[in-house]
Amino acid sequence: MGRVRIGVSLLALGAALASCGRVSRDVPSGGLDAGTDGRAGEEEPPADAGMPTSDAAAPDAAVTPLPCNAADAGTLTWGTTFDDPPDGMTVASHGVQGLTRCGDGLCLLQTSGLLKKFSTEGAVMWSRNIGGQSKTDLFAATSLAADANGNIVLGGYCTGRATLQAASGMQLLSGCGDETNHPQVAVVRLDAFGLFRSAEMFGTSVNYPPSVRVAAEPDGGHAIAGESKDPRNQYAWNGFVVGSAADGTERYHHLFKGGSAQPTDLAFDSHGNAVLVGFFYQTVSTDADDPDGGTPLDTAGSQICVVKLDPKGELSWSRCFGGDSQPALEPSLALGPDDSIFLSGSFTRQLDFDAIGEDAGPSPTRLTTVGPTAVSQPDVDLYVAKLTSGGDFLWQRGLGNSEQQDGAFGLAVTPEGNVILTAGTRERLDIGPFHVDADSSGNGFVLQLDGSGEPSFLTPFGTTRYLSAHNALVLGSCHNFYAAARFSGTLVAPGSKGNGRIFFVAGQY
Repeated sequence: MGRVRIGVSLLALGAALASCGRVSRDVPSGGLDAGTDGRAGEEEPPADAGMPTSDAAAPDAAVTPLPCNAADAGTLTWGTTFDDPPDGMTVASHGVQGLTRCGDGLCLLQTSGLLKKFSTEGAVMWSRNIGGQSKTDLFAATSLAADANGNIVLGGYCTGRATLQAASGMQLLSGCGDETNHPQVAVVRLDAFGLFRSAEMFGTSVNYPPSVRVAAEPDGGHAIAGESKDPRNQYAWNGFVVGSAADGTERYHHLFKGGSAQPTDLAFDSHGNAVLVGFFYQTVSTDADDPDGGTPLDTAGSQICVVKLDPKGELSWSRCFGGDSQPALEPSLALGPDDSIFLSGSFTRQLDFDAIGEDAGPSPTRLTTVGPTAVSQPDVDLYVAKLTSGGDFLWQRGLGNSEQQDGAFGLAVTPEGNVILTAGTRERLDIGPFHVDADSSGNGFVLQLDGSGEPSFLTPFGTTRYLSAHNALVLGSCHNFYAAARFSGTLVAPGSKGNGRIFFVAGQY
């Protein structure tokens, strides 16, 4: 699933967790982190935790919270850029691997192996190097989540004698093995200061780098989705979802056997059910207690499926969608306040979320790419689809022009049931009454659709090209979002100056 993204990736993170509102540039000189030593009032970590604070900048013009103003929906309120250090050892496929709310701030995972916590105004609170020492002694995180207390769960892989910083000093990750091309799939648990607590291993990876996704519940319970192979048979592997308690104790282990199963995104709903999207082909879904060997998934042409597991890890339902095969295009999901399911990603040729199962014919609203679909260079468009919490189809929408679109690099659902995504386009893109200007190098944008799929705002990020990120959008409590991605070009947002390979912005929805 390691396709290089051409579009934009954005992290939308809710800005007003501690103080509601958009931001103004009329504030004290010296920047957001002036006088805070980069920690913005956070309780000091243990003295022997001593990792230096990163020099990543907050916005060049400092900001002060103002009251919420819904009329400013789509407005970028501040932005900053900083470097992704070139000597990082992590070799995962995306420049930004995730953004999540963590305690009183926002945690950003970079491909280089840096994990940073920011305040909701963009000041760096702490920074940890979690990338390991070399490719042979490596922990590489590809996904992150956090519980209600700010404790962090990382999903990824490790090899050799990788170490992470704990409160008492450097801690060895045991059980990582020595096969660099097929490292061990792992979950690493950190405390609210980014310091190591424990790790869990889940077998040898199938691909390198492996696709590993994690999700966390408020009480610290968590789940991991990925692939692992049978070390006794190089041709046998399973997709899996493992649910664990806050202390790492396994609650359930659900397998997807036979054929191919490639999970790409994972989330918990309000009832503790795990919702999973990915690519599935000739797959049997089974939990540990299935007396009849499991349930075959009714795989349709696109090979994109959504699966819901109950809190015991048993299959509640699955939906597999029609259209043409969509390999390696990484579908993402986000859940609404009513546990409705939103799906987004890139597609080629035809895709149909209203045609469920292998024998379903095309629906009247099936999606077809706008541009040419020659095999040598097929057109790529964006899609957004909505299902009920029970998996029933509600609507689908295609977004594209005659060139190429890419994303979604971040996907989130507002408390009002609107869906926001970040993506990129080559050449100008029109969506309803809105448009984003771009040339053949592309541009990135943030888009909001209402609950019925109609656009309510579209905001370009400037001349942001060649962006890459995964799950880089999070919402706050006061109509705020934050977005981040690796990029080239120029970020156009208040306070954004200078150069860097990662951008981080705030705005309003």
